[in-house]
Amino acid sequence: YYLDEARLDVLADAPYRALLEALLLRFQPNLLNILPLYVMLLLIFSLALPLLRWPKLLLGASFALYASVRLTGLNLQGWDGEGWYFDPFAWQFLFMIGAVLSYRPPPQPRLKWPLDLLAAAVLLAGLVVIWVIDEHPRILASMPGAVIRFVITEDKTGLHPFRLLSILAFTW
Repeated sequence: YYLDEARLDVLADAPYRALLEALLLRFQPNLLNILPLYVMLLLIFSLALPLLRWPKLLLGASFALYASVRLTGLNLQGWDGEGWYFDPFAWQFLFMIGAVLSYRPPPQPRLKWPLDLLAAAVLLAGLVVIWVIDEHPRILASMPGAVIRFVITEDKTGLHPFRLLSILAFTW
């Protein structure tokens, strides 16, 4: 049961093919599917490394790729015919933000409290959404369908903007 649930049963069924697909980063068993993402992020970063001298250009190109993923669903294909669980073309944006912040941190604003309040508001809004979804689903059910879909979307694959915003709020 565990091998089937973790999608490791193919190692017994077709071990050589599974190893080849793992080397090609197309075989992604559950709970190990983040490892190919790391490899792809390092490959993407090796191409983007010279652009660290021009952080605005790097972040602009990275955001353009992220936006195209969000709009078109661009993703690499896995062995099973589905897309990667963690889309490297989406997650590279967060990686590049971290690279730019570590290479050339921006100057601190004179007034930090507006950003403190904004970060706290983002995190508080996330807690409220979790509280409404888990504890009071009737409130959620009274909202329009489009709002419900947008609020409860848990898109790890394409790095949902709410997830990105909450990570940036924690970073601040």
